[in-house]
Amino acid sequence: MINTDNGTMQNQLGLVDKKIIRSKNIGLLWTVIGVVWLMMSILTLTTDTVDAIKIFQLGLGIIYFISGLLYLKQVAELEKKKVILEVIMFINQANVTSGTT
Repeated sequence: MINTDNGTMQNQLGLVDKKIIRSKNIGLLWTVIGVVWLMMSILTLTTDTVDAIKIFQLGLGIIYFISGLLYLKQVAELEKKKVILEVIMFINQANVTSGTT
C-alpha cells in the first residue's frame, strides 16, 4: 500500500523540487562545458596537425555534452514525477475535504 499521507507527499514533492533544480543546473553546466570544449577542440584540429591527444580532447567534449543532455533528460523525468505527485495530492485533498478518506 502506498502512503498517501499529505505530509509525506509534501515532503516527497519538496525532495523532487530540489532534485530538479540540482539536476537542471548540473545539466546546463555540463552542456555548456561540452559545447565550449567541442568548439575549442575543433578549432585546434583545424589549425594544428591532428594527433591522438586532440582526438581524445574532441571525444571528451562529446562526452561532456552528452552527459549534460542526459542530466536534462533526467530533469524531464523528474518533472513528470512532480506532476504525478501533485495530482495525487490534489485527489487526496479532495477526498479529505469531501470526507471520503
